[in-house]
Amino acid sequence: MASVNDLAILEVVIKRAAAYLTDPPRGSDPVISFASPTALADALTASVGMELADRSDQHSVDDVLASVEQVIEYSMHTSHPRFVNQNFAAPDPISVVGDWLGAALNTTGATFEAAPVFTLMESAVLSKLGRLAGYVESESDTLPELPPGLFCAGGSMGTLLALQLARHRWQPDITTSGANGDRLVLFVSTSGHYAAAKSAALLGIGTDGAVEVATDHEGAMIPVALNAAIDDARAAGHTPFAVIGTAGTTVTAAFDDLEALADICKSSGLWLHVDGCYGGSAMFSPQQAWQLRGVDRSDSCVWNLHKMMGMTQQCTALLVKDPPS
Repeated sequence: MASVNDLAILEVVIKRAAAYLTDPPRGSDPVISFASPTALADALTASVGMELADRSDQHSVDDVLASVEQVIEYSMHTSHPRFVNQNFAAPDPISVVGDWLGAALNTTGATFEAAPVFTLMESAVLSKLGRLAGYVESESDTLPELPPGLFCAGGSMGTLLALQLARHRWQPDITTSGANGDRLVLFVSTSGHYAAAKSAALLGIGTDGAVEVATDHEGAMIPVALNAAIDDARAAGHTPFAVIGTAGTTVTAAFDDLEALADICKSSGLWLHVDGCYGGSAMFSPQQAWQLRGVDRSDSCVWNLHKMMGMTQQCTALLVKDPPS
């Protein structure tokens, strides 16, 4: 059972956090009160401080509240109208409240037995996203036994998992026999995310196995250049197995022609993964959904809902058209 002091701390922190959520900095308020690590550590010593001694007395409610105020003061205010970042912005207050409730319940989310409500919620949301991507054919009154994907810790992790699925399709016995020695290569545009090279390194393919393909003046992959890169790789004795199409590059928000890439992947027998981390949320827009035309023909798609949908970080969905059972 929580002590009286703990309950008092809980009350003041919740009240202050709610006040910040409903009335964040704005106008002439600074977006951030920047301080160096040394200056920041010195400033925090006025309340709870950053030094964690082996033994220390319990802090008072006033000290904890002062510490909360300092954390707020020196943090980046992503809800400020002048906070301009290419990747994310303020979370929706309802999203924050959902985060609080999820943290308070503290379930694992791994199995239905441990998290009966949350696993159903996850399946429902993934099914909704799958319908938008064209992976799930139609709405149904019942949830699928196997949802079209999973939530994971960030877009890079989603791409890593997708490429592992692609490699598994190329070599179904890899989980038991290990890699068969094929010089695997994947293809991504020169404007694509560095997750491609990171994944190649982690999968044992090597960064040289992440082949960069030329882009046009907007930063979108040139399909003809992809065809040439595939031919060159095969001529060099390498084994193409996957293509990453980018739906919204980080720098210029360019969208690859997913229909053209799907045609190439179909004719070449390659897995098409769509990096929609940045631009995937355009699927919610009747005016912009055309940017992802062809995503329904891909094998997998990773999508960061914390970037345009107001979700708290991280909220990443990896969608898979035909999830392995």
